[in-house]
Amino acid sequence: MIMLSVDHSPILDLPTITRTLARLFGETSVSAPRKEDFLPEVEGVIDVDPAGEPSFSVDLGTTRDGVGIDGMLDQNVRVVVALRAAIPADAPRIVVLDPKLNTFVDLPAGVTAEQIALGWRDFAEFDENEQVGLAQAVSAGAGGHDPSSVGTEGPARQPFEARDAWVVPPWAPRPQVGPAYQLDLAQHPEAVAAPEPGARYEVSLPGGLEADYYTDPAGQLRYVETVAGNTTVPNPVLDVPQPDATYVVHPVDARYAVVLRTDLQGRVVQVAADPLGPAWTYGLDAHPFAALLGAWPGRVSPHAVVPLGGSAEDGLAALARRLIDTMNHGRHVAVRVQVSYADISAVPSQFQVDWVADGQSGSELFLNT
Repeated sequence: MIMLSVDHSPILDLPTITRTLARLFGETSVSAPRKEDFLPEVEGVIDVDPAGEPSFSVDLGTTRDGVGIDGMLDQNVRVVVALRAAIPADAPRIVVLDPKLNTFVDLPAGVTAEQIALGWRDFAEFDENEQVGLAQAVSAGAGGHDPSSVGTEGPARQPFEARDAWVVPPWAPRPQVGPAYQLDLAQHPEAVAAPEPGARYEVSLPGGLEADYYTDPAGQLRYVETVAGNTTVPNPVLDVPQPDATYVVHPVDARYAVVLRTDLQGRVVQVAADPLGPAWTYGLDAHPFAALLGAWPGRVSPHAVVPLGGSAEDGLAALARRLIDTMNHGRHVAVRVQVSYADISAVPSQFQVDWVADGQSGSELFLNT
């Protein structure tokens, strides 16, 4: 995660960062700042080794307009909230960016962990000059980020995780199939009109997206693994639901996956995640429960099955906020939503939600009335 001032004004110094981390994790968990000779763009690196948590580091760039944090998501969020509280309320606009410059969150004075979890927006919302300026700042080492991993062309970047980084949950394993084929659907969208039975298709999609299609012995598409996309580059695979299929969708962090299942009419009937990863909204103004599970664009998305109003919408929103708070405190959260429909309606009639949060399980039925 990279915390950066949009106009590149200095926002922090090493003593302030060190004191803030010591208050957050304890003085014995925080090292003195050190200088790395092979990172000339970094003024100092502070190592943090909190009890019972993974160790991580916080870097300050020499321009002091950005801070890089390489911990787990919940650690990064806690550090960002604490550091923003150490900056004057009337400071110039400050944001936090994902390292691939795909999404960002504004950091007003008093920002909370929940607001960060639900506030992710598409990087394309910056104007062109801001996009180029932020990309160049990160490329030059703002926030201590490795400049070799970021381009300077703003929206021309490759923001999506490649398939070799995808991690599938053991409870939704990939099918064991025979031959694998490589297809570029950006050039040949008709290529899987008559798929081979028991095969895997490694598919290249427009905008740098990828998907893997798995067919059953009858040649029907039954399992799809892909990335979420966003409002700038939506994933077309997730807007054409296949009947009786399993979709494994990876958000920005490919270590996590949301699994969705469709019925014979192509309606989403189950959404599940274990463990639950970051709450991302992919540029959408999403309901908190959709954001919790991953509110990417398309018909195969948690965003597509959230209640449109009434007590079910309010109840799911309240539950989502509790689960997000648990997750942001580094606790394990898992969720499964069973969606029911009345007859052939495309509008859900009820939601059966089962969850586990920090070892405590719960279950609730929400009627979409």
